[in-house]
Amino acid sequence: MKFTVILPIHNDEAMLRMTLNSVYALAPDEVIFCLDRCTDGSLDLIRKNAEKREINIRLMFFEEQDITWRFRSAYMRRLAYFCSSNDTIVNTSADLNLCPSIKKHLEKIPEYGLISFGYLDRWTLATFAGRLHQIIRKDGFGGLLALSRQAWLETEDIQDLKKVAQGEDDHLHHAIASKYKTCNIVTNSLHLRPVRWSNQYLCGVDTRRAGEVSGATLLYRSLLRLNPEFIVGYRHACMVKQRGGDLDEFAYRVIQRSKGRGKHYDNV
Repeated sequence: MKFTVILPIHNDEAMLRMTLNSVYALAPDEVIFCLDRCTDGSLDLIRKNAEKREINIRLMFFEEQDITWRFRSAYMRRLAYFCSSNDTIVNTSADLNLCPSIKKHLEKIPEYGLISFGYLDRWTLATFAGRLHQIIRKDGFGGLLALSRQAWLETEDIQDLKKVAQGEDDHLHHAIASKYKTCNIVTNSLHLRPVRWSNQYLCGVDTRRAGEVSGATLLYRSLLRLNPEFIVGYRHACMVKQRGGDLDEFAYRVIQRSKGRGKHYDNV
C-alpha cells in the first residue's frame, strides 16, 4: 500500500544519521521533510541520502513567524498533511528509530482512523511521571502514529488547534476518535534524544483558558509533570483573566520567541 511519512526537522543532522534508514526501511511511497530553520547539515544529509532512494522525497521549508499558531510543530505537520499525496500518513520525529513492524499495521487504515505506536523510551523519574499521567488520563496516544488523511480532514477543528500550546497529538486523537475507531499498538521503535523539554508554563496557561481548577487539582497536575512552571503559568493566566485580559493574546506574546512559518515546498 502507498503511504506518506511526515518528518519535521530542526537542526537534527546527528539524529537523522541514526533514524533515516529506519524511515526508508518502511518503504513509503513518499517522505515529506519539514525543515524548520535548519542551519546545520540536515538538508545536505537528506539530499545526499535521497540520491539512492526510489521514493518521492519532498522538502517543505519553514522560515517565517505566524503567531496565529501557538504550537509550531502542529502547524508544520498539518500543512504537510494537506500536501500528502496519499491518504495513509505516518507521523514521526527525527529522534525516533522506527520499528519495521509498523508497516504491517498500516493495513488497518482507514478502518481505524488513527493508530498510535508506542515506543521504547529512557526510564527516568520524569518519564515515569509522564506514563502515570497517561494511565490516569486513560490516554496512551503519542506522536508516533498513523492516520487517515480523510479522517483528519473530517474531524479536526483547525481553529481550535491553533490555540493549543502543547499536546497536538492528543488533540488529533480526540478529534478522530469522535468519529472513527482508534487504537494503540506497542512497537520496538526507540526514542533516541537524551534530553526532552516541554513548555509547562504554557500548559498552565492552557489549563486556565479551559476553566478554573481547584488548588488540589493544580498541585496534582504539577507534581505529575514534575515541573512547577505549570503552576506559575496557571497563576499568571489567572491574574490576566482577573484584569480583563485576553488569554489567547497573552499566550501569543509568550510564544513570540518561536520563529517561523512555512511558505513553500519543492521536490528533491
